[in-house]
Amino acid sequence: MTSQHSKTSVAAISIFASGGMAAAKFVVGIAIGSLALISEALHSSIDLVATIITWAVVRVSDKPADDEHHYGHGKLESISALGVTALLYVLAGGILVEAYSRLSEGTPPPTISAVPFVVLVIDIVVNLWRARALHRAARETRSQALAADALHFASDVMGSLAVIAGLVLAALGFWWGDAAAA
Repeated sequence: MTSQHSKTSVAAISIFASGGMAAAKFVVGIAIGSLALISEALHSSIDLVATIITWAVVRVSDKPADDEHHYGHGKLESISALGVTALLYVLAGGILVEAYSRLSEGTPPPTISAVPFVVLVIDIVVNLWRARALHRAARETRSQALAADALHFASDVMGSLAVIAGLVLAALGFWWGDAAAA
């Protein structure tokens, strides 16, 4: 398998995983009224955008230098990472505003069932698998974009664990657990 094919294949699989997990978390988050789970779903939606950008970038970044790009197209990987970072900051700001509002108003906790925990455990497994696959492909192809995606998905596990902690706190009667986790 060529390095270009390996890069695009891993990125394409990651696109489907991001889309599926974002949809599952959003539906369950809305159903139970969990800001933390909805924020995870929105974060996963940004992940989907980031993964699509990465997939597009790795298809172009390996092109050789030409008359307009004397040093090649590799800088696209760095520029795409900057754009995704900006999207994440905007999302984080919106979630902070909503979480503060819920904490100030004393919003009732979400309805707790096994479903959000199952979705989050699946999300953790998927993100660990993606991080490993992306890291391997990044190492083999020396792709900064894939390496950044691998680190990103590995760190997403911490976000899912925070949501689990918030839901557990809410289930134990701490009304603020979900909003704090968000």
